[in-house]
Amino acid sequence: YGSEVTSAQAWGSIPRSLLAAELILRRSDGSVLERGDSATAKLFVELLRRATHMKASDTHVQPYGGGAVIRNRIDGVLYRAIELPKKVHEHLIRHVKVIAGMDSTVRFVPQDGELRMELEHREVDLRISVIPVESGERLVIRLLPQSQVKSLDMLNLAPTEQVKLQRLARSSAGMLLMTGPTGSGKTSLLYSMMAELNTCLLYTSDAADDSLR
Repeated sequence: YGSEVTSAQAWGSIPRSLLAAELILRRSDGSVLERGDSATAKLFVELLRRATHMKASDTHVQPYGGGAVIRNRIDGVLYRAIELPKKVHEHLIRHVKVIAGMDSTVRFVPQDGELRMELEHREVDLRISVIPVESGERLVIRLLPQSQVKSLDMLNLAPTEQVKLQRLARSSAGMLLMTGPTGSGKTSLLYSMMAELNTCLLYTSDAADDSLR
């Protein structure tokens, strides 16, 4: 867990351009979701804007005391953002279930849903889970930017490990097994290795064209 002071400052500071930017939500079939003008719908959109601005990988809404607490996971650390009254938390869970294709009448079974968010020319896949806990239901939203692929050079790996991964990415035989807990960076690393492979193929193709000339 991170510092609450840092999280409060981050929650309160957001560019006006991001606040004014249109946020579009799409269902899994690609259709645009009509969000509505309810306070609950606006709260959900606000949570997504803040999480995007803070480059959070996940947003957690967990029952806590007489209500719920919202935390954003940034670089593996959970930062506390704000607290919600119990009634607001219940409305938020119900709203998310409806728009993400879950059964809003079921409360004691874990459910999963998905949405796609478009904000400032960026596309972010939202993997949404609602899990029953002792004091209510816990909501977890995983944000997966679709254009945020980093090269191996940008991952700050140890030089020896980076060389090993580059060699593995260029191997023409065998199987690579990637394991690790949720949020440990498996997908990011695999995408980086694929980008490394694409770069190698591009250089090889350019070299072949030069030789033909």
